[in-house]
Amino acid sequence: MFAFIFLAAQAIATAAPVVERVDETSYLLGLAVDASLNVAQGQARLAPAAKRACGARLVTLGRYRFVAEEGKNRFEQELLCLDRRHKLSLIERAAGNAALEPSRPDQQAVLATSYRYFAAKDAGRYAEAHQALSGRMKSRFPLAEWTRSARGFNAEAGAVRGRRVVEITWYKNPEGAPEPGLYVAADFSADFERAEFVCGYLMWQVQPDGTFRLAREEQNMAPKRPSGRAIAQIDRDPLRSRMGCKD
Repeated sequence: MFAFIFLAAQAIATAAPVVERVDETSYLLGLAVDASLNVAQGQARLAPAAKRACGARLVTLGRYRFVAEEGKNRFEQELLCLDRRHKLSLIERAAGNAALEPSRPDQQAVLATSYRYFAAKDAGRYAEAHQALSGRMKSRFPLAEWTRSARGFNAEAGAVRGRRVVEITWYKNPEGAPEPGLYVAADFSADFERAEFVCGYLMWQVQPDGTFRLAREEQNMAPKRPSGRAIAQIDRDPLRSRMGCKD
């Protein structure tokens, strides 16, 4: 019996990933896993396949999730292969009166930045994640204080099971912004081991060189009930609405 379990686990560990091309710049990677695997381990095992798929382009990991179907566990990872020389096309247009019409590479740049930030936070690389904050945010939330908050959330929510950016919205000189400029909000939804649901948004401020700095972050969580029973749909939907969750 123990030999069978060992051989089954060994087969999962050596299974080749499935690579599905979505379009010219994105792929969906799939990997059979056992229940003990975490996100960082799954992404590490997919790294060689991701590098082969992107070639000379920049490997960027997007949304991910664990899926359990018919007693089997699968890790799914979106892969974005980005142009290393891309510069946001919106920067010049935002300086004038032109409408904000982001290109696909513009949108993918936001996704890439957001998922890198999530990956650092979820893996406990707090100093790395903190570097993404704007100067104002760093002054307001110094590393030690910010780390305590992020670590506390991770401890309460448990292991992350999935992250997905659900909507991207661009703003020029938005009301209430700390200073005028070009901003972009990435609304997200996430699954954690001990949470009924998690949602929120990242508000990125576009820098003159086309990079992003985090100007604001909001993350809301509905913890699972002690009984383990899920919140009824009739109660879940209004709660998500009050928290500003988007699907």
